[in-house]
Amino acid sequence: MPTPGPITTTLEADVSRELRNQKLVIWLDKDSHYTAFVDQLALRHSQGNFFAPVVSFAAATSKRCSP
Repeated sequence: MPTPGPITTTLEADVSRELRNQKLVIWLDKDSHYTAFVDQLALRHSQGNFFAPVVSFAAATSKRCSP
């Protein structure tokens, strides 16, 4: 995985802080600008490198809509 840039690092810190404070974060991304970021967090969680489970709306809806 490439080294994250300063914006990604700051965004991850903000999300992590909110998760620790609120325990649940629902992030609306109507235009899917952050899909790759969320996918990376989900992958990192599955590998044990991010402390909280991450479920993207796209992943959740595709599982429900599968035949």
